[in-house]
Amino acid sequence: MGRFREHGHPLGLIMVADNPLAHDLVAAKLLHLDPSQIGHLQAAILRGYTPVSLDDIEILGDYPLAEILNKTAGLSTGMIRVEEFPSPLSIRSGTPYCTGGCQGIFLDWLYMLNDRAPQKLGRLPAIPVIIGRTEEEITAPRMLVIGDCAAQSPHLHGKQLRIAGCPPTHRDLILQMALKTRAFAPFIRADMVWDSYAVYPWRKWLKRKNRKVGQGDEPEGQG
Repeated sequence: MGRFREHGHPLGLIMVADNPLAHDLVAAKLLHLDPSQIGHLQAAILRGYTPVSLDDIEILGDYPLAEILNKTAGLSTGMIRVEEFPSPLSIRSGTPYCTGGCQGIFLDWLYMLNDRAPQKLGRLPAIPVIIGRTEEEITAPRMLVIGDCAAQSPHLHGKQLRIAGCPPTHRDLILQMALKTRAFAPFIRADMVWDSYAVYPWRKWLKRKNRKVGQGDEPEGQG
């Protein structure tokens, strides 16, 4: 699990661009990623946005590309599909594959668990987790079905514990796992539930309040 615990690699580099697509195409190159395999880049290109390749981009600066590429060679970016994340779970990813949807949210949850309690990751039950609609024939005493698309899979045989949504939010994902404690005790992280339903909303409210004060609004009771 070592390569999944990397938290930043200083490159001494600042990237600035006047075109977001150009920025991400260059960033992909610097990280040795194939732009044709990055969903949002291909979606932008298919919708007519430009540039479409690195050949159309003028790259300026005093940091040689060869030096940057040498630093990033072999770097783990963490950009993997959810079913590639090593765990006892038997994750079946169907269609569509949504990096910002069900697959991405569940992958985020796995990373959160790995960061906070890696020892619990290895104790997850070896059960099927279906994310996205699949035509695969899956038979198991119990299975976790994530999202509305997965619930449309026609060949799931066994007790289905469903978490609805398109996609479910991070908070709902954590809460629904908590509500299914009897079936999925290894999933439960009380601190994640606390963060999602107590700490995070309070921080969000406080940030919004501070932003209003910074814009000139006076707090209630003052003036």
